[in-house]
Amino acid sequence: MSVLRDDPAILPELAVGGYGRLHGWLREHVYRHARLYRADELLERSTGRGLDPSDYLAYVKEKYGALYGVG
Repeated sequence: MSVLRDDPAILPELAVGGYGRLHGWLREHVYRHARLYRADELLERSTGRGLDPSDYLAYVKEKYGALYGVG
């Protein structure tokens, strides 16, 4: 994820319920550009790549794979 690559300290902060760093990254890389670009353009500008369903599939496999015996 681009946000974690840009600021690895975000993940530990999220683990303890903090959202300040994440909100700051979103403000800088997403919110301030939202009026200027279409959603697909904004995604590519903020993450460096377009929408890819494999990211969601990897998340689902990690979250539910062991529970349902798939993977």
